[in-house]
Amino acid sequence: MLGTFLGLQTSLRGLETAQAGINTVSNNIGNENTPGYAREIVDIGEMPSLEIPGGNDVMVGQGAQAVQVQRVTNQFLNAQYQQQNSLLSQATVEQTTLNQVSGIINEPSSTGISNALEQFYQAWDTLSGDASDLSSRTAVVDAAQTLTQVINQTANQLSSLSSNVSSSLSDSVTQANSLLSQIASVSNEIAKVQQSGAQPNSLLDQRDALLNQLSQYVSFQTQTTTTSAGGVSYDQFSLTLTGMSDPIIDGSQTDFSQSTPPANLVGNLSISSKGELEVVPTSNSTLSGTSVLSGQSGEIQGYQDSLADIQSYQNELDVLAQSLAGPSTSTLTSDWTIPGDAVNSPPYNTMEVGSSNQNLSDYVKTLTPNPDGSYTIPSGTSITTTLGAMSVTLDGAMDITSSTPSALDNLQIVLPDGTKSTIGDYGQSQLPEGTTIVGVGLNQLLQLGYSENGPGKPLFTTPVTADGQPISASNITVQLEASDLAAGTTVADSSANPPVAVSGDGSLATLIANMANTKMSFPSPSAPGVTPSSSQLTGTLSDYLTSVVGQLGLQGQQANNTVSTQTSLVQQLSNEQQSVSGVSTDEEMTNMISYQQAYNASAEVISTINDMLTALMQNV
Repeated sequence: MLGTFLGLQTSLRGLETAQAGINTVSNNIGNENTPGYAREIVDIGEMPSLEIPGGNDVMVGQGAQAVQVQRVTNQFLNAQYQQQNSLLSQATVEQTTLNQVSGIINEPSSTGISNALEQFYQAWDTLSGDASDLSSRTAVVDAAQTLTQVINQTANQLSSLSSNVSSSLSDSVTQANSLLSQIASVSNEIAKVQQSGAQPNSLLDQRDALLNQLSQYVSFQTQTTTTSAGGVSYDQFSLTLTGMSDPIIDGSQTDFSQSTPPANLVGNLSISSKGELEVVPTSNSTLSGTSVLSGQSGEIQGYQDSLADIQSYQNELDVLAQSLAGPSTSTLTSDWTIPGDAVNSPPYNTMEVGSSNQNLSDYVKTLTPNPDGSYTIPSGTSITTTLGAMSVTLDGAMDITSSTPSALDNLQIVLPDGTKSTIGDYGQSQLPEGTTIVGVGLNQLLQLGYSENGPGKPLFTTPVTADGQPISASNITVQLEASDLAAGTTVADSSANPPVAVSGDGSLATLIANMANTKMSFPSPSAPGVTPSSSQLTGTLSDYLTSVVGQLGLQGQQANNTVSTQTSLVQQLSNEQQSVSGVSTDEEMTNMISYQQAYNASAEVISTINDMLTALMQNV
């Protein structure tokens, strides 16, 4: 039976509904500039109708009610934003690193390697015109020292950059773990509030904001499953990192006790000794074991890619340094540890081990890798480098004496009549003009020549502290006195001991000056993370340096383009999110006017009913 005061109750609910709307508008306007806030709307529902007694099934309504205050958000847009934000963060890190690498290599410039290389060959050209001039010899040694110092400095700066990137990588992993812990805790709070029958809108906003922050570091997918317990529903939130099959935040482990660390956080991120991103199970984890992540995007992946970029350019500098000195064989005086991910890349994949000339990349397969994936080659091992080999044709006779290093006996020669032999098998005291020496490098060529103090000595070496390791960009050095620099190819007196060059003979200096335009073979530079091809680049040292700089420029341009594209895409998605979840002051003011009018109308109905009831009571 309908009560006398049904109209008052219906109007009261109208007041309450309008008041809920006005309160929601007030909250929206107050949070207009709050990061991560999603605007709210009042979900208004109709009350059940009541049957009028004796009214032949006539029903009368009871007005409206505020069912819930609902967040306005689009989970698809949120997921798209987080995915593209991860890609943007990754590209931004790579762009920054490549810009720093470009600044370190600094080509072309008056202080770069290419200019120092040009000055080096010019010094040899000057010496060839007056081989007896000690100042010209000194200029060659000085130019060589300047060249090695520039190469050393570049390699050391790349090494320092690598250390800085490694530190940033560690910081990013720490930050990502903190965000994962916060997301797990907030998810537990959300479930607890839902279980009590309330709406956790502010907590949902907080979790979305945390997920957006997490997308800066890693890529992931989320899933929410609604579960009922005791007649009350709540959400179980799970988060799975890209490259994992199991979630790192496990919704089935939702914990209402708010334990620390959160029980639903079943793993932590870590960088392995091999530099891989992995998930390590927690003590209460449901994970079966440690998982290595692949296919990731985000800042962490950007730092990992950056480390690979830096290592690639360090390797290419090593190729340049070894090519400058030429082929050589060194015996390790102490154990030599090399990175496991470098053995298949230049210059390591061009090295040979021992007298059997086994390729280094095949040799390390016989070794037990270290825990970090590197390999340790034992002391006493012979390492042969083959880079820097070229063919040189003599424009004058070259004397061969008993003081010529026996290590050069296997150098191949082609005599003017086309006869092929080796220096050791040739059996003559002089190579005639027009003879071609095959596979010789600058250091070997110098040892075939003579100075005014005796047989020539290598120009480029490694310091004693290198423990017999092959020449690299970080250790190449010059430890030669100017008076010991060989410039000629003939001796003044074959019976002299030691034999010395004919005064003023600059034939060897001429050959070396011409090496500036002599072509040799290099491993083709390849993009970091790409298996090096077997193809060879044929050109001069300057050509190789140009190709490396060109690759760096192309890679940098690609990174710039990616950042530009991703920035636009992320901004577009952010704008779309704002169009759905953002607060519009104009819209809220319109809603407020609507709720105000509804409130006034309900109040007017109450006033009218009050007047009617007052009149009724007065007339009874």
